[in-house]
Amino acid sequence: GHVRRGTKVTVNNGTIGVPYTDDNRTIFGTIGKTLNEELDDIHWLHRGNVYGAGSGIGKYKTGETDPVSGKAIEANSPSAGSVTHNTFVDIKGGTIYRNVYGGGSVASVCPPFAVSSATKPNPDATEGLGKMSANLVQIAGTIGMPTGYKNFYGGEVYGASRGIKTLNPEWFSLSVWTKVLIKAGADIKGNVYGGGDAGKVLKDTEVIVGD
Repeated sequence: GHVRRGTKVTVNNGTIGVPYTDDNRTIFGTIGKTLNEELDDIHWLHRGNVYGAGSGIGKYKTGETDPVSGKAIEANSPSAGSVTHNTFVDIKGGTIYRNVYGGGSVASVCPPFAVSSATKPNPDATEGLGKMSANLVQIAGTIGMPTGYKNFYGGEVYGASRGIKTLNPEWFSLSVWTKVLIKAGADIKGNVYGGGDAGKVLKDTEVIVGD
């Protein structure tokens, strides 16, 4: 689903996600896997995050057919879950066990573009819609496991999108501008980034810690 204006996500209190504990690992059936395999397991990978934009895990038909199977060929859609204008993620309280992103999981925060193998996204940040695309993240809650924090599991704040390294960074998880404000009362167990995890920022980032 596309959002062609802006989004606002507010967390006042409560808990999002679950702690990385042996009890939960047993419930999810991930004990025995390598750490990377475990964290990439669906039970952990997409649990406990807050996003300003969408998932972006969407497909479209390319119009071509697989010569062997005869089935229509599908590809990841770079406009799936995207937001055209601004995102505002405001964590006023509560506990987020994983991470906070001003952008999406794979989705971008920028103007729409043609889904075509011959057309790549080119949000122009100096003219047109591009100048209205920005991610704002404000944190005053707890990010990461409150007790027993493990540095490989959450606790991070990103101004941009999460992204996936296997997807083209010129097509997916794009942002134009980002701004991250860390307010009084924030308890961030990991790190704060103006950019994304594997998400690209086309123009500028700004991080301000303290009022």
